[in-house]
Amino acid sequence: MADWVAAYLNAHPAATAKEVEAAVPQLDANLGGSAIELSPHVFVVAAQSDETGTFFILSQTAGVYKPAWNVKDFAVTHDGRDDAISHWSVNGTDSLFGTIGALFDNENGNRRFYIDATYRGQGGTVGKQLSIWEWNGVAATPVLMGDYTYSLDSAEGVTFDGKLLRAHTKEGDFKTFFSCGGCPEPPGEWTIRISSRGVEDLGHRRLAPELDLIDNLYYRIQRRMPVSNMAAPGVVLKLTDAIDALPKNPDASDNYELLGMLMDWKVEHQDQHMRICILTDNPGRYLFTLVRRSGKWFFTQAQDVGDESKFGKSCSEAMRWSR
Repeated sequence: MADWVAAYLNAHPAATAKEVEAAVPQLDANLGGSAIELSPHVFVVAAQSDETGTFFILSQTAGVYKPAWNVKDFAVTHDGRDDAISHWSVNGTDSLFGTIGALFDNENGNRRFYIDATYRGQGGTVGKQLSIWEWNGVAATPVLMGDYTYSLDSAEGVTFDGKLLRAHTKEGDFKTFFSCGGCPEPPGEWTIRISSRGVEDLGHRRLAPELDLIDNLYYRIQRRMPVSNMAAPGVVLKLTDAIDALPKNPDASDNYELLGMLMDWKVEHQDQHMRICILTDNPGRYLFTLVRRSGKWFFTQAQDVGDESKFGKSCSEAMRWSR
């Protein structure tokens, strides 16, 4: 494919990166890809067929475009290591396919780009790899590589604002309930700072701490752990009764059972007050009222809003009808 793109560029020397992308299926209708012009007369192309992918660099020398570097040849030198680079090898245990994006140069003038790649054979929640590369005119070298988890139902992927590269993630699991395979919860973000002097991994964070508040409250009540610093006695009593009334799982231990799937949720903030509506398979749909005390959120009320004839079918309706 790299040879074909080089031939295309030699036949269309004024072609843009977008035109290269559009031309790729001419080689094979099953092929897709993305391309950027890394610098004048230097293109990076990420290509895929089904769930197998690669990326390569083409440059012009003496007026002729030729393949200059490709990740497959580089990755084969990592065979047997089972590291991040090895997955790009034709002999890798996992196959990757992805899209390419441009970044600005480092202080030495080396060109930078990133690859946002997906591991094949996934469901609604997929494993991904984000990597940042530098091109010195001869070879591309990885500066940062890492894996993250992503929901295919998420509206956003990887974004770059000129300073921060952000990957929108599905960040871990809950302790007492779970989200569906294609659902974005728990929503998260992986942030990387890009500057001319270097690339700094700022780490991962969860973007819906309100769900973690509910999860932690359920968890502590299930396990009969102290919660007086988290919730009013009435809230604790109501949730304890609701959870104790659930059918018991004989395989469960330490009074810990999953409360089923997260079906719906909504958060509403107002100054030092907050309302959270959450619907799980068990114990159902509840509307919580919280107040800020000494810098921490405290549950003051828990209302069962599961009756659809009174509170509607969604958390949005329950919040509106329970005012």
